[in-house]
Amino acid sequence: MSLNRGQRSLLLLALVFFAPIVIAFVVKKNIEDTDSFATKNHGDLIAPAKPVSDVALVDVENKSLALSSLRGKWIMVYLGLSDCNEKCKNNLYNIRQTRLGQRGEHKRIERVFISLDHSVGTLPETLKKEYDGMHFLNADKSAATKIMQQFELLPDEVQQAKYGLYLIDPIGNLMMRYPDGYTAKGLAKDLELLLKASQVG
Repeated sequence: MSLNRGQRSLLLLALVFFAPIVIAFVVKKNIEDTDSFATKNHGDLIAPAKPVSDVALVDVENKSLALSSLRGKWIMVYLGLSDCNEKCKNNLYNIRQTRLGQRGEHKRIERVFISLDHSVGTLPETLKKEYDGMHFLNADKSAATKIMQQFELLPDEVQQAKYGLYLIDPIGNLMMRYPDGYTAKGLAKDLELLLKASQVG
């Protein structure tokens, strides 16, 4: 049965409207059905998952970049400070190695560093080169406050680099966070399971 132009337009509109709902259902269903993920994960599962709203973020070249522009992929986000101490560097290393460890699936993952002290441009060039491909973003005071509220991060946790690592699903929901002391091996297992459970992203 062929559709006329009006019917095709209506169908397309319906697909655009319902696609995010269907994707969210598929992700949730697959995670729940895969080896009781909620009880075997290594990070802290955020339930229900929370949509992440865009805030004003700029990269090291002062160009705007919205987190929503990365949707369609899994996003590992590190919230930290521009001085990036040893704990911060360890997190960035874990993020990079975990992504690479997914082999052919690594292209489904984006990496983001958000500086909450408004000076991402001061990050050492060596750090940017070492973690090439990672989005280094700066949040001004207002944006940093909004980010911390959305990610439920307290000021003292920022200073101590606690709960600085988060996972956002392909439709833009904050779904996991990793507490201070998490292991790279545990992070890798969680990510491998999520990628296997859902072909979304």
